[in-house]
Amino acid sequence: SKEVDDKKNKLNLQKEFFKINHILDHIYIKNVSYNQQKSEIIFNLSIALVLLSIFTTFWFKRRIKQIIHDISFLSSIQSKKDKDFKPYTQEADAILLRTNKKTSVEVDSNYLDPVTKVLNNKGLYAMYAQRKKLKDQQYTSVTVFEIENFSKKNAKKYPQELIQAILKKVAYTISLYEQVSDVVARTDFNQFTIVFGRATKDQCFKDVETLQATINELKFKLPNGKTTNITIVGGFVIKPSNKSLDEAISQAKELMSYAKTKTDGNYIAQITDLADYDD
Repeated sequence: SKEVDDKKNKLNLQKEFFKINHILDHIYIKNVSYNQQKSEIIFNLSIALVLLSIFTTFWFKRRIKQIIHDISFLSSIQSKKDKDFKPYTQEADAILLRTNKKTSVEVDSNYLDPVTKVLNNKGLYAMYAQRKKLKDQQYTSVTVFEIENFSKKNAKKYPQELIQAILKKVAYTISLYEQVSDVVARTDFNQFTIVFGRATKDQCFKDVETLQATINELKFKLPNGKTTNITIVGGFVIKPSNKSLDEAISQAKELMSYAKTKTDGNYIAQITDLADYDD
């Protein structure tokens, strides 16, 4: 009957109404939860930004103070505080290296490598004997390294002009770190020997690491059109006063042989590496 149908329709309508209300309630609850989460995220982000701003402000203030300190020192480089100064910035460190760099002196041509114009084997020992007195208050380090990707084995693959350009560029790069008591020589086809005198052992190795990083940045264009960086492999030792230069060089070469076994290459080995290797 019509009355029964109306009741059924009314009941169905009520059910649908309840369903819609239930869905709306659910959406409302989810929206409240979403807004709450959004507020928490905004709050946390605001705190993070405030903390970052505070940190950045203090960092910049400290950095500017360091830069001013370095500038103040470099502007009075000849003052009595020279020995105690430790640069905060890499730029000041680089400037200091260049101010300490030795001035060019006349050297017997028999002592010079004809390609790179740095010392040869004979010149290495002659100049070391002359400059040994300058190292009395310093630690002496000996580093022997080879240009890894331009060795005697693969030299025939490249034009002689390219090999010579690489050797000259590497020699020039080393000269940027050379100070008055230092000795630098080309002692084999792609091999250089460096004798550094520094105030501390750490400074000796730091300068060698910095030199390695600078050499790694050198780029050369190969005959096939590709560009390559220069990698080196070597050995580093601190020379005790009771050992000869020959002994230190032999030890450095032994470490260089170990460094060549490193699969990644481009490595400067130290005594501690060799001790681990022997174990």
